Amino acid sequence: MRAIAVEGRVGPAQVLNLASTPKPSEILIRVAAADVNYSDVVQREGNYPVPPGTPETPGLEISGTIVSVAAAVQRVRVGDPVCALLLGGG
Repeated sequence: MRAIAVEGRVGPAQVLNLASTPKPSEILIRVAAADVNYSDVVQREGNYPVPPGTPETPGLEISGTIVSVAAAVQRVRVGDPVCALLLGGG
């Protein structure tokens, strides 16, 4: 899976890079649109603490289509269009 990564979790916009990351284990969404909002920017700049347990990958808001789900997931299925507000990893 490809995602935007922040080298060292803090720095100017130049620390953003396209990187390979492991696939999530619960739900995988093919992202059609993603937002870079104020929280993403101030976290990258080091001016807002990243909550413990937050994914290394930035991104709080996405929309797209579900491409895989874990067996325990029951409320959505492959092919469903979704939008999501996340702690990170979008």
